[in-house]
Amino acid sequence: MGVAVWALLTYICVIVVWNAALGRNIGEAMLLGFVVVCLFGGGDALAVAGTGLFDAASEEVVFAALAFVFMGYLLTELGLIDRQVSLLNAVFGRVRGGAGYVSTAAAALLGGPAGSGSGIAASVGSVTIPWMIRSR
Repeated sequence: MGVAVWALLTYICVIVVWNAALGRNIGEAMLLGFVVVCLFGGGDALAVAGTGLFDAASEEVVFAALAFVFMGYLLTELGLIDRQVSLLNAVFGRVRGGAGYVSTAAAALLGGPAGSGSGIAASVGSVTIPWMIRSR
């Protein structure tokens, strides 16, 4: 097997061990995995890290994911998520499974034009998941 395959297998193992076995944050696990993969470059580890970060930053999917995470964080910190959850709970709270219905409908309405299933799941989920947790 080539070095790239070993690097991929090591990356996956680092994430699984760090997150599942040690119970640490998935973000930490992925960052640690990135560092370990860069070490496969030997003396060029810093160049591999720089190239990897530059190439990832130029991908639209990575930008979209970062933008969704940032907006979710911003909405949470400003308290807008709590207000949205309260409003949705007032409208659909009496319906059993209301959060699930709203999540499905919003994802269907936004998914077509946006064309990003993962982005829609992240943005809709940032509202409906806290709502589902609160309403049990």
